[in-house]
Amino acid sequence: MVITTGAATGGPGSGKPWSHQTAKKRAAILTAAVTVFVREGFAAASVDEIAAQAGVGKQTVYNYFGDKQQLFLAAIQRSQQGEADSDSDSGGDPAAPESAAAPGADASPPARLDPAALFPLDRDPYDVLTDLGRHILDAVLDPDRAALHRLTIAELERHPELQRMWRDTASGGIIAALARYLAELGDRGRLAVDEPDLTARQFAVLLAAEGRTRSLHGLHRLDPDERRLIAEQTAALILRASRPNKA
Repeated sequence: MVITTGAATGGPGSGKPWSHQTAKKRAAILTAAVTVFVREGFAAASVDEIAAQAGVGKQTVYNYFGDKQQLFLAAIQRSQQGEADSDSDSGGDPAAPESAAAPGADASPPARLDPAALFPLDRDPYDVLTDLGRHILDAVLDPDRAALHRLTIAELERHPELQRMWRDTASGGIIAALARYLAELGDRGRLAVDEPDLTARQFAVLLAAEGRTRSLHGLHRLDPDERRLIAEQTAALILRASRPNKA
């Protein structure tokens, strides 16, 4: 699904990047949208309130995002991307490819992850998976992202499309890179992984489920030691199941 925009200064289809002012205004709308959606819920959140909080006109919100559902999708995409301003690297094009994020401290804007840098073949796979696990947990437990995920669950019966949006827009870049890494280790005889894509997804799902369970879906902050322990345990579990020549 592509988010449409009516901004005249550039954007998708115009062949031009959005201006700094346009990108800044779009970011302000998204920040306000996250706040209002989390506070009011999807159904009760109004575009008028989001526009007022962003300091723009209601029509500006519609020009940028089309409707409330598209705006919610854009908020999800920004939380998945994990950037303070998701327009900064893509020229403001919401259809640009996204990378998984590794948020740091709660108040700090997170940085993008480079999948290629995460999987050096000369490192112990346990250390590689542990580091990746910490990055994934930091992303899953980022306060805004966790709050939006809780919202999609709370609205599941009335608006199942929101959880589908969450599932479908979750970045697969890191998972795909992990699958390639596991396959390479298998080719070298270091692991026995029959289905690297499935194993990579299971690794991410186990991490996310354990992190959300222990943190009450992001309401209780897990300290770095707790996150590292979850990452270590999950890495060890996956590697035990993937030992070559296991009986």
